[in-house]
Amino acid sequence: MNSYRSHQQNVIRILEMLEKGRFISRRQAARLFDCTEGTITIWLNELREDGHKIQYSRSLQKYILIKKNELKG
Repeated sequence: MNSYRSHQQNVIRILEMLEKGRFISRRQAARLFDCTEGTITIWLNELREDGHKIQYSRSLQKYILIKKNELKG
């Protein structure tokens, strides 16, 4: 299904943006992907369910991807 492929490509693009430190806010991502902030939240949660550690940093004012070597403990 074409829409599923597009969905998957968008989720992968979000992950790539996070890896490069270029994912700022849900609002900006929603504008970029021409969707709602709610859709961005769903995609972020899908990535979290896949094991990616994604957090919003208030000090940096953006979402960050925490790499395994950065985890405490």
